[in-house]
Amino acid sequence: MQDSKISLTQQLTSLSLFLPDASKTNVPEDFDIDMDDPETEKAAVAIQSHFRKFQKKKRDEKS
Repeated sequence: MQDSKISLTQQLTSLSLFLPDASKTNVPEDFDIDMDDPETEKAAVAIQSHFRKFQKKKRDEKS
């Protein structure tokens, strides 16, 4: 289902660069994401798709 060989964990970790710092929000420290859940993978793929579209649009505007 993924187009690359990067693991789902690595993809979500790299996406965290664009999310607010957890120390600045009131996120409980004990939340757990099931990385083997098919819904988690679908969400990651959707996020990647939107991010790629954003990057392409940004690149096209510079041209």
